[in-house]
Amino acid sequence: MHAPATARAGATVKVHATGVNPGRYTLILYQVVSNPPGGVATICLGKVGTGSAHGGTVKIAGRLPTRLACHQDEGETLGHITAAPGHYELAMGHFEPPAGFDGNETYLKRAITLSS
Repeated sequence: MHAPATARAGATVKVHATGVNPGRYTLILYQVVSNPPGGVATICLGKVGTGSAHGGTVKIAGRLPTRLACHQDEGETLGHITAAPGHYELAMGHFEPPAGFDGNETYLKRAITLSS
C-alpha cells in the first residue's frame, strides 16, 4: 500500500494498493489508545474514504478525519477524541462497522504521523 508517511488532520490523502482481491474497500485512520494485557483494546478511528478494486488495484482519496470515534472490541461508540499530532495507522480492507475488517479478505495498513 502506497500512502503518505506524514500529513495533517483534515488534509486530503491519496492511497494506492495493488494485488488486492475484487471488492469494495474502506480506508480508515486509527489509533490504539489503550491495550491492557489480558484486557480489551480501545481503538479510535475515522473513515477517510471508499473505493472499488478493479484489476487488482484500488485507489482511494479522502480527507483525514479530525475527530475519531472510540470503541472497545466491536462495541458501541464510547466517545470521541480529536485527532492530535502523533502516530496513527491507515488501514484498508473490507470494513465491518463499527470498528473491524473482514479477516478473510485483503487487509493492508501503513503507519502515518499526523503533524500540527
